[in-house]
Amino acid sequence: MRKIICFLGARPSKCTYLWNNIEQVEGEQFAEVLIRKEQFDQMWVFSTEEARKSTYPLLEKYGDPRINPVDIPDGNQAGDYWVIFEKVIEKIDENDEVIFDITHGFRSLPFLTFLFAAYLKTARNAVIVAVYYGALEMARSHPDGLAPVLELSEFVKMLDWIIAADLFLQTSDARKLATLLERRSGTSKKAAKNLEAVSLAAFLCQPFSLGAQSGNISPNLEAAATEFSITSIPFTVLANRIADHFSALSLTSGASDEDKIILEYRLIRRYYSDKQWVQFVTLSREWLIDVVTAHLGEPLDFSRKSRSQFEDSINILSLQGSPFPNGKRNYDQSDLNKWGVIIQTWDEKEIILKAWRDIRTIRNQIDHAEHQAPSLLIALDNMEKKMAKIYTSIQKLAETWHYDHFEK
Repeated sequence: MRKIICFLGARPSKCTYLWNNIEQVEGEQFAEVLIRKEQFDQMWVFSTEEARKSTYPLLEKYGDPRINPVDIPDGNQAGDYWVIFEKVIEKIDENDEVIFDITHGFRSLPFLTFLFAAYLKTARNAVIVAVYYGALEMARSHPDGLAPVLELSEFVKMLDWIIAADLFLQTSDARKLATLLERRSGTSKKAAKNLEAVSLAAFLCQPFSLGAQSGNISPNLEAAATEFSITSIPFTVLANRIADHFSALSLTSGASDEDKIILEYRLIRRYYSDKQWVQFVTLSREWLIDVVTAHLGEPLDFSRKSRSQFEDSINILSLQGSPFPNGKRNYDQSDLNKWGVIIQTWDEKEIILKAWRDIRTIRNQIDHAEHQAPSLLIALDNMEKKMAKIYTSIQKLAETWHYDHFEK
């Protein structure tokens, strides 16, 4: 249903409005212009007691059953605005299309309207069709004495961009931002595809794909900014913040093993900060194998045959003294491979093994979706403490081995 929300002034004033920059429409209240020119199913007319007496009769004369008055307080105290807010909200239903008229009424009305719009878009999934302001004061400077009609819904749309950008920065979820960009032309759609790829790589814990895509964010968003017809400044500010946020996660082709490990550590920090625990634990485990491999002086080789020897060296060390699966004996020195023999001599051995054991315990619970014996489960309210212990170990190792380069 399409609904108009308008506020009446207490002093009617005849004026000729310039509708769509072409058509002249007369009225003593801007609501009269909307009655004649807009399509709607209901018009809710918010009036103070004074405006109800002096101005509402101008609308009553139309005899239109779609027009309905709503009494509101005078706005002399802060509590009045909450009353007005609630009265507006209760008139809007799920998925309604809404047109706001902010020409008359309180001086604070434009501010309140943007709050109404933000709330309704989220709480009612409403579509804000237009926000009209009949610029009475501009009639004096107009050569024909006409009052321009300003349509301000572009400013409401800025709320969408702000919310979408913040969501992307906080969670790496680019869906809302990509949807906004995809509504524009080809250049913006290219930026949308890039952000979606970054988002997917972050969610799926694919650090090197994320690194490859992050380097494209800045040029793609800069190109998208050129498509804004009026001003690109608000978008550019958001775009720059996004680009800065992800620039430290970019990775050029041919990057060294050290660059890859630094990138992974930066991403681990992001995952931990954003409480994206599944990704945090997953990448922490792989990073631990990578730093041990590099510290042994060996290149990173992600083939199973090569990688398993370094993974096994850590794992067997962490199991020493624990029983074999068959229960006949415990893991001991004879079970170590050549890399395990070296690692056990390191000063950092205990940091590595503590991190590995903590990761193994919590990763099993996450990967098996709590399908374990109750005695093995970590209580939910203890999970974050466990994550903090893992992060502390990872952080110590990164600092010790100088992978804690400051982000750009």
